[in-house]
Amino acid sequence: MEGVICIGDFGSGDDKQREVSKLMKKLIKKHNIIFILGLGDNIYPTGVESIKDNKFIEQFEEPYKNLPKHIKFYNVLGNHDYYGNTKAQISYTNISEKWCLPHNFYCFNKKINNTSVEFYAIDTNFNKMSAKEKTIQKKWIMDSLSKSRANWHIVYGHHPWKSSGTHGKFVDGELDAFYSKLVELKKVDIMIAGHDHDQQHIHIPEHPEIIISGTGSTTRKTPVMIRSFTKDLKFYSENLGCCVLLFTKESIEILFYNNKNEIEYSYKIIKKK
Repeated sequence: MEGVICIGDFGSGDDKQREVSKLMKKLIKKHNIIFILGLGDNIYPTGVESIKDNKFIEQFEEPYKNLPKHIKFYNVLGNHDYYGNTKAQISYTNISEKWCLPHNFYCFNKKINNTSVEFYAIDTNFNKMSAKEKTIQKKWIMDSLSKSRANWHIVYGHHPWKSSGTHGKFVDGELDAFYSKLVELKKVDIMIAGHDHDQQHIHIPEHPEIIISGTGSTTRKTPVMIRSFTKDLKFYSENLGCCVLLFTKESIEILFYNNKNEIEYSYKIIKKK
């Protein structure tokens, strides 16, 4: 069985990031993890200034030097990354063995456990993108999804479409419309994001499963009176940790781990025939 790790908001360079890194090392061995989906906010608090910025070493390479060399992070850009030089983050793909961010949006296909999985890395920072960039991204992903014959389709970016946390109440109108169009295609199986510093599973019938995993190096306590509790929210946790996806042709198993290497929640998606 092969799987992938999903982790967001990880680039702090502090002890909490290293704590989660130790968990990831265990999960890589336990679940035969083949790569990692990086959900943005790769470098806190203001991204990087240039491709030679030491933050790449201090807040990415060093904290993850314990992981096997062949494990790549397929990253997206978060709002904190846009405070700095995003082109440097894209160019760093050509230098690092672990870092993969070839464009601010891109897709790749992987054969996992003998099943084809298409991953769509999107840029959700609509307030930082030009109208032309947003139009190009929308046409690209709509066309790509429509034509894809992969068995599973995974869309991931930094900002979530829905969230029980504080950021769920402030979804950009254009971003909301963008996500809604993706859902209308009925091709997407899971939508994954970070941004809120917790872990969540939101299940809306006849919609993609919504996963949030923004606890790669920090957490945020959201008072119960503020958090949006609905019947769609199946799980949330405010512990450090990450999410694991295990793929077969028939199912995807979703596992949420905390920093103590404990499974806090699991859910299985069964492929519709």
